[in-house]
Amino acid sequence: MAIKRVSLSWVGITDVAKSKDFFLKTLGLKVFEEQAEYGWVEMQGQQGGQVLAFGKASPESGMPAGVNAVVTFVADDYDQTKQELAQKGIKFFGEVEGYPDVPRMVCFKDPDGNTFQLVEESPEHTGKF
Repeated sequence: MAIKRVSLSWVGITDVAKSKDFFLKTLGLKVFEEQAEYGWVEMQGQQGGQVLAFGKASPESGMPAGVNAVVTFVADDYDQTKQELAQKGIKFFGEVEGYPDVPRMVCFKDPDGNTFQLVEESPEHTGKF
């Protein structure tokens, strides 16, 4: 198992347009990528760097808006890393898979209940997550 890098961080939000307006106009970030059909927007500072994303909160995600930022970890082998973490007692939830433009990903919590996410790296998503 190897975590290759800490990737993007994201927060759950209630209103995509309102959040986009806040991050664009109030904070001066720029859109890095947007997937409107999923209620998902990724943003960066004017000079690039770490990606901050926000997504429409839903009951299925298990993370309501305003709870915490979710830090994502990219693994060299998603299935193997997930299996090894499960063997170490990690309980996963909210798995996302089967979307054509979205890598597989799954959430888990640390001992304090903070949410993190394991994300699959694939050639079409390299450098995005």
